[in-house]
Amino acid sequence: MPKQRGYTVFEIVNEQRHEIYVGATRDPISQMPDAIRRRRPKSIKDWDLDDMKPIRSIEVNMGEKDARDFIGNYVKIAMSKAWHFLP
Repeated sequence: MPKQRGYTVFEIVNEQRHEIYVGATRDPISQMPDAIRRRRPKSIKDWDLDDMKPIRSIEVNMGEKDARDFIGNYVKIAMSKAWHFLP
């Protein structure tokens, strides 16, 4: 039986809105731009997707709980008061 792929935690930056979406997927990261355009997460529903920067992998091959915990901690990082993280 093939081993199940771990989760990749990724971020999408929207410089116009000063927002960073952080999510996790088991799919190849190269498929995420199309997946986001087809079915946008609720927290970025109002984004103009032309303002998105390329999707960036942050961590790879994580278990589901580890990915959730990582995202929970990552979004608490204070880059600056002008930027907001969206889980």
